[in-house]
Amino acid sequence: MEIKKMQAEMDGFPNEVQVQKLGNTLYEIIQNRNVIKDETSEHIIYRAETVIQTVNITTRSEAIVAFIRMKYSQDDEFALINKGILSNQNQEYVEYLEYVALCKERVSVYFKL
Repeated sequence: MEIKKMQAEMDGFPNEVQVQKLGNTLYEIIQNRNVIKDETSEHIIYRAETVIQTVNITTRSEAIVAFIRMKYSQDDEFALINKGILSNQNQEYVEYLEYVALCKERVSVYFKL
């Protein structure tokens, strides 16, 4: 699994998520967050925080983890789960659970596993 994070500029409004099959079980997942429209130049430009992950996916579980890793590292997950153990109403923990639910929905859309 390889994850790259960068600031990107685009001519058109970017998709929030894109999934491309690169080979047999190799996929590239691209996520654009915090998109900002810049109209100060001659052309409209969109800037985004872009995360690109190249990963082998053979099961639904691997796909869910791949989407989760776009935002949270394994260490981040452990920390958030510990916060949830202390208080299941912890705001960061609740946001994490909502993101995991979104990742599961995305896997159903992008993969037939």
